[in-house]
Amino acid sequence: MNPTIEPKTGLNVTAKDQGAGSLARAMILLRVLARSAPEGTRIADLISQSELPRATVYRVLGMLSEAGWIERRKDRKYYFGIEMFSLTHAAQSHQLLDRIALPHLAKLRDQLGQTVYLTKRVGVDAICVVRLEANDIVQMLVMDVGTRIPLGLGAGGLAMLAALPEDERNELIRINMPRFRERPSFNLDSFNATLSAALELGYASHKGLFIPGVAGIGVPVLDSHSRPLVAVSTAFLNEWIAPGDYKDCAALICRTAKAIGADLAGGGPVASPAMRQEVPNEP
Repeated sequence: MNPTIEPKTGLNVTAKDQGAGSLARAMILLRVLARSAPEGTRIADLISQSELPRATVYRVLGMLSEAGWIERRKDRKYYFGIEMFSLTHAAQSHQLLDRIALPHLAKLRDQLGQTVYLTKRVGVDAICVVRLEANDIVQMLVMDVGTRIPLGLGAGGLAMLAALPEDERNELIRINMPRFRERPSFNLDSFNATLSAALELGYASHKGLFIPGVAGIGVPVLDSHSRPLVAVSTAFLNEWIAPGDYKDCAALICRTAKAIGADLAGGGPVASPAMRQEVPNEP
């Protein structure tokens, strides 16, 4: 039976963790460092509290320092570095976004009686970060939380793609086009027409562009530099919304995106083209 190592900090580090290599040892040291932040930690304390060999501690600290995760200051103590603070800021921003967006998304879901989504750009992809399901028996669930798709696929991704500068947008289309074409229903002419409409209106809508018989509406939420932070969207069967109701549905999503953007900006002005355009009757 493998023994459990119980460091003085109370860190429950098992022999299995020890065998996981440099990553596990780095995590042990980062946890020890976190216990004394922001006062910093002496090398002697890192060694004694981690219960790792001295040579191992020095080697891993060197790796972490080179990567910017930690730094050694003039007082000869170790502190978290700029990369750690950047990661923390990103995580806090994501949590703040969820907290701000959820009440608005819940209201939109109840108003539409449909599942609504919040998607975020990650590199050349869009990832679903929130999905709020309606109470209706039949729902169009096109994504789960964590679903990752090429940016430009689906109403939310298309809305964010259209909000990017032209050069960046064209490069993303070039990169993702082979993945778009993997969709049996994808049609390049329809995609270009839908993208052109999104550029003009400030939001995206389509009918069956990516999934046969499934329509969608997506609206970007832009930051102070007019870059897309996230997109609010919904999906539904083509026949679920009558032509006369489409305008109301699109307007509600636009208002929701505007409200989220205003809250993220602290109540200040939000650069959102979707708020300055008339909502059409049909996609």
